[in-house]
Amino acid sequence: MTNYSRTRFNPGISIGVKAGYNYFPNLNNSRSYFTGFTISPFKSYRFYWQSELYANKHDFESENTNTISAEPEAVGPFNPGTGQVIDAAFVGRESSVENSRKIIETVPISLRYNINNYIGIGLGPQITTIIASQTNKNTTIKYYEIIQRPNFPTLVPGAEYKGLTQNNTDSSNEKTQVQTQFFLDTTFGFARIGPSIGIRYYKNFKTDFDSWQFYAIWKF
Repeated sequence: MTNYSRTRFNPGISIGVKAGYNYFPNLNNSRSYFTGFTISPFKSYRFYWQSELYANKHDFESENTNTISAEPEAVGPFNPGTGQVIDAAFVGRESSVENSRKIIETVPISLRYNINNYIGIGLGPQITTIIASQTNKNTTIKYYEIIQRPNFPTLVPGAEYKGLTQNNTDSSNEKTQVQTQFFLDTTFGFARIGPSIGIRYYKNFKTDFDSWQFYAIWKF
């Protein structure tokens, strides 16, 4: 009688490189790019776990308004250098709030499934840590001539008084913030090892911050 031998297979670890773009449909002029890495079992088959860590820079506008007063307003008095004193004018106000954030994104663990060698799906939580955040509020005030068109009883804005434009910028820094969101995604390409592309939907519990992520990943 011979002895029976037992063998066990210990899967290795796969490190992946990931980069892409986040699209926020409810934010104005949003620009968000990221790069980082993933870790998962080597040549993952069917169900498997995956963790992720990457850095992200996100710039966007949270406010953008541009209005002109419906009626002339009392201003100044201003002397535009022409000898004319201006004490009434139409007033235009432009306001924008620009936000710039540096972010660390962490997926502690997610559940993924390879449907076959070319298509995979996944879901899980993501922790967003905003390590630096700056807000710039830009305000511009412009003044316009008061004119009356022939055969029209109402007054309307005319040419802008260029030399009277006023600009003001206020900056502030916010404290570190932590947000939690959940995602669903799909990958297309070499699902087990090698390059692939993916699309991911994030549900964020903060207003206007639901997003789509488009990325490329290469697992080694």
